[in-house]
Amino acid sequence: MFPPAVLADASDAPITRIQEIRCLSREDSAKAPRVRISGTCIYMANDESFVHDGTHGIWVSALTARTRGLLIDASGLDGLTAGTSVVVEGVADPGEYARQIVPITIRQTGSGKLPKPVRITAEQLIAGSEDGQWVEVGGVIQGVQVLEDRTVCSLMTGGLNCWVSLYGEAAKNLPQLVDAEVMVVGAFAPDHNNRSEAVLPKIISSSPDSIRVVKPSPADPFDAPRVRLDELRGFSPDATLFHRKVTSGVVTFVRTGEFFFLRDGDTCVRVESDAPDLVPGWQVDVSGFIDFSQHFAALKMGIVRKTGEAELFPPRLASPGELLQSASWRWLGRASSPDLSGHSVKLRGRIRRVDRSSPLTPITVWIESDDILFPANLPPDSMLDPRQAASWQVGAEAEVTGACELEFRGRPDPLGLYFPVGLHLWLESPRALEIVQPVPWWTPRRLTIALSATGLAALVAISLAAILRRRVKQQVAIISHELEAGAVAAERERMARDLHDTLEQQLTGVAMQLESLAKSPQARDPGFINRLTLASRMLQHSRQEARRSVWDLRNRVLENHGFAAALESLATAADIDGGPHVTTRITGSRAHLPSVVTYQLLHIAQESLANALKHAGADEILIRLEMDSHQYRLTISDDGAGFDPEFQAPSGVPHFGLIGMRERAAKIGATLEIVSHPAHGTTITVTLPVP
Repeated sequence: MFPPAVLADASDAPITRIQEIRCLSREDSAKAPRVRISGTCIYMANDESFVHDGTHGIWVSALTARTRGLLIDASGLDGLTAGTSVVVEGVADPGEYARQIVPITIRQTGSGKLPKPVRITAEQLIAGSEDGQWVEVGGVIQGVQVLEDRTVCSLMTGGLNCWVSLYGEAAKNLPQLVDAEVMVVGAFAPDHNNRSEAVLPKIISSSPDSIRVVKPSPADPFDAPRVRLDELRGFSPDATLFHRKVTSGVVTFVRTGEFFFLRDGDTCVRVESDAPDLVPGWQVDVSGFIDFSQHFAALKMGIVRKTGEAELFPPRLASPGELLQSASWRWLGRASSPDLSGHSVKLRGRIRRVDRSSPLTPITVWIESDDILFPANLPPDSMLDPRQAASWQVGAEAEVTGACELEFRGRPDPLGLYFPVGLHLWLESPRALEIVQPVPWWTPRRLTIALSATGLAALVAISLAAILRRRVKQQVAIISHELEAGAVAAERERMARDLHDTLEQQLTGVAMQLESLAKSPQARDPGFINRLTLASRMLQHSRQEARRSVWDLRNRVLENHGFAAALESLATAADIDGGPHVTTRITGSRAHLPSVVTYQLLHIAQESLANALKHAGADEILIRLEMDSHQYRLTISDDGAGFDPEFQAPSGVPHFGLIGMRERAAKIGATLEIVSHPAHGTTITVTLPVP
């Protein structure tokens, strides 16, 4: 019947008494000893039940059994109600608080009888030792909340608040029992925390006879005893503290749906109430229960009835120190003036922090005054306009108006010294906080920045002086270099002049001699004509090279401004009126190339441009340079007549310009490609890999 993996020792006899299970340690119950319990169901809801064997009760969690896959026979859960006799077989388990049974089978054996409830005290409720027992508790119902699957009420018993959860018929007519004295019968099941510690006494029941009325509540909640606001928790020989009280006053502050402050004379009291549409200035009657959890008397579960309207007191201008001192109490006697807790006050201080984790959470502004830091709380639905939000800066002086609530220690002082330890303000809207002095421009942060900037400026000045000295040295070197460069330029000019005056003139003379030979009688010999033509071509090419050398010596654009600028200068010089339009297009990063490389590339560009100007008859000539980290690509294209690159002249005279371009490309490791067709222009591309 029991899965072997579940049981510590399937041969052991099962435990048959609930008290033995309750007394198991957590370690022993974790070994899952077998159990077999015969008893009566005293509570059943949502697959969870309490079973009582006549002396003690225990939690039986079919939900846990289903989760662990242990529940073999669940038929006994069908129709199971309080008062049914059952036999439960399963294993013991540590449970989340007290020991419990994880059932494997549940079998109904007929109708049983609920055990006699055990009357327990507030001390036993706090201790939690009666977990699982069928108990009886008397008290006053102070509040009822109807939920989807159950009804929960707050039962004040012996000064202790105990929650009662009733299911099904047990919850019938419960809302009408608020302020009634009752006896509640049910299973004791205290709530616990994650450390398996009891934190809240709770009784649960699904039995229709769970509540017995001892003294019914008044039909009208305002028929309760009437007391003055300043005597809510004062001495009375016949005080009934746990029933409703009725009091009167003027509403001074409202946090809709949560609470409001009620004032009568010099006394202000906090009233927890979900009453809608309350307005400050209303004169009201309030029926509610005294809240003993606060230092000052307060009311909870308040029901409000409007009786008129009254003029509100103006807010009192005070300091945090005065507010705290107003509520100080010693054994020597009362303070000379009434406390200001709950009163409308006006304070001044400096903003130290503005908290808002999201647009849906309330805004809290932390303000410091008299060396006391306190929060000013705005409603959750507060909307700040941008200008207002911008003015709420840390360090700005603000004036806030709101309801003051004093804070005390969580436990009484053994010496009878009851001093407030803090305060907070409740603001009606963002308009209750007014900036009276914006943040000065010279804030500590800005002053720190300014001093840092001054120090940095001094450091920069020192650094600049050192840099200036270094630049002077560099400038001296530059001037020396320029003087040297000037001498070099003068020498280049002299060489160019000599080349022009000697070599080029001599080549011109040779050209004239060749022209004379061409007119002689021997010029009719075909062989002589071919040799003469070849010599003329060679001479023409030599003259062009000589002119370029002279131009290179006189033109320092390549040396001073780089290859791209030299190309642009070349295009500008060639773009003349009446000739083709010459443009340049340069793209990419200008990587540095050795001068010998750029020199050869520039000569290729010159030769290509010269050929296009002389032979192509083009309208447009484009010089395009594309540069990246991998290669240089120089392209000279025109839309002129074009030619056949493979064509050889009948005379056999080679194209010295094309030969020269290929030789220059080969010298620098570049590839030269010529694409041309008759009537379709010419494109010359030089591709140079960048190492």
